[in-house]
Amino acid sequence: MQGNVDRKVYVQVLIVYAATILVFAVLYAALAFVVITRQSQVIRQEKVKVGKIAVDHFVNNALSPLVDDDLLTLNVLLKQANSVPGLRFACISDQSGKIKAHSDPTKIGTQYEEVSNPEARIHDGDADYATYVAPTGERIMAISRPVTLLNETLAYVHAGLSLSLIDSAIIRERSKAVRSFVGLGLAIAAALTGAAIASVLLFRAALTGRKEESAQEGGQEVKEVTIGLSVPMGEGMRRNQVSVLFVDIKGFRAYAEKREPNRLQEDLGEYLSIASDVVRKFGGHLDKLVGDAIIAVFGNSPMAADHAETALNAAIALQDAFNKKSANGNGLLSKVAIGISSGIILSGVVGSGARKELALIGESFRTAYSLNVLAGAGEIIMSKEAYRLLEDKVSVEPLPPREIQQRTRPWESFRLLRKV
Repeated sequence: MQGNVDRKVYVQVLIVYAATILVFAVLYAALAFVVITRQSQVIRQEKVKVGKIAVDHFVNNALSPLVDDDLLTLNVLLKQANSVPGLRFACISDQSGKIKAHSDPTKIGTQYEEVSNPEARIHDGDADYATYVAPTGERIMAISRPVTLLNETLAYVHAGLSLSLIDSAIIRERSKAVRSFVGLGLAIAAALTGAAIASVLLFRAALTGRKEESAQEGGQEVKEVTIGLSVPMGEGMRRNQVSVLFVDIKGFRAYAEKREPNRLQEDLGEYLSIASDVVRKFGGHLDKLVGDAIIAVFGNSPMAADHAETALNAAIALQDAFNKKSANGNGLLSKVAIGISSGIILSGVVGSGARKELALIGESFRTAYSLNVLAGAGEIIMSKEAYRLLEDKVSVEPLPPREIQQRTRPWESFRLLRKV
């Protein structure tokens, strides 16, 4: 009788396990498809936005040189196109189509050729977007906008954005995401297998230890094994324009080696308490506390207009508070460096059950860390994107371009001198 019950239990557990694996595989594959597709869309939108921003920049800065017929300034302006990732060309033509300035100086004075047979053409406001295949086989999005003065068109700005390059970047990121999902799926499948084996062993132990009358009644105690599933990006992820502070202590290890453990604990506690209070006072979100490093996010809402200035005010208030308190003997407070970056991040609640948390993902965190590395004790370094949002409110010292890990081009950063 016992053997029959054992076999029945084993079969039931195996059926439940197989059904669980099947359901998990279907749901997990659907989730992976949704997440990877959404990620690809976000990457494409961000890459195309870079080209649109570049064209807007050229339009906004070309008006004065056009009025003054300053062709030298126009060509210097368009040379910036060579530093924009994926931008194949940029030029300014007059109403007749003659090129007055070009990122390739050899084409100045030639006629700009409009896209005659585009794959697709979209008009958005005063901008025209035409997709076509270049003779090289590369897919290009041609973006055109007029430069106007008092409702009169003075010239046109044209730029070509490589869609093939964007597609290659999407394929690389998609491959990384697929590998991550496959690895996570295998880990969860292994955990489910372990849970099934544990369930069989628990059933066997329960059945063996029961009296015959309990077995006949089918009474058996089953310990449930629950496996929580947490994914990197869940439903409801949103894009937000934010500013990120990366606060860290320079020379912390050397300081810690010379300090009594109890005193070091007090010093570190005071540092974290001051930082937390200031960040909350300015409405920031404390994202992470990692050792002596503090990561805070400001303006975590779609296109918040004042997040960069709020982050700057918080950084200045942090350094002021640290300087005042350092007079009490806490040497850590005079060694604090701060990096500020601005950009777009993804945010959303991930996890399951009681283990849910807010996840923030984006390049701005890596940039803020890199800026913090450049900053000295007591300094505040901001990124080019943050400076563009604050340039009329700050006095800065531009820093030489630096090569940052995993970036292929130099980028600019600025040391804050004072707020004006």
